[in-house]
Amino acid sequence: MTDYTVHIVSQRLLFRKTFTKLVSLLDADVICCEVSAPIDTLTELPTSVEGAVLLDCGISSPDQLIELMLQLLSLQAEAALILVLDEQVDVVVDTGMDLGAMGVIIKASPPQIIIDSLHRLLAGERCRPAPVVNVAREDIPEEIRAQLSARQQKMLRAIVGGQSISATARELSITPAKLVGEMRQVIATIRGRAF
Repeated sequence: MTDYTVHIVSQRLLFRKTFTKLVSLLDADVICCEVSAPIDTLTELPTSVEGAVLLDCGISSPDQLIELMLQLLSLQAEAALILVLDEQVDVVVDTGMDLGAMGVIIKASPPQIIIDSLHRLLAGERCRPAPVVNVAREDIPEEIRAQLSARQQKMLRAIVGGQSISATARELSITPAKLVGEMRQVIATIRGRAF
């Protein structure tokens, strides 16, 4: 059997080092190859039998992703592409999967989700994050709603629905740090503790 290589493509050193370490820990037989060149300057990609390409994509537009995927697949039609997005935008995730990406990972996901996704991808499975859902006001029990402000209820519905912290903070016009602090208060209230 030939060696299976995961090419980790990012201009960010910390990204490359982090994902190299994760992949190496999950499968010691996989060879990691760090590529610091910009994605649009790549000239060759391995086939899916030879390995996978894990791409650090800061893309939030389906049109940008279509352009990138077509460029990459023109280099190697059978490439196993793993897209790592900064934030979850369902239409971008759907576009990537529809164009043949092996999987999509969201950087803002909890560490265990990232590890589970990588484990599945290294095993040859396709994977993608669950779509963000809208949680209706009525889906939160009345006894909890009575204890929370309107903003805290909106925050809770967004986070429970799978929306990222940064997207929720933007929607509420607050900083991510402020959102995290308020979510701690919400969780403490739900658990029946004074904060």
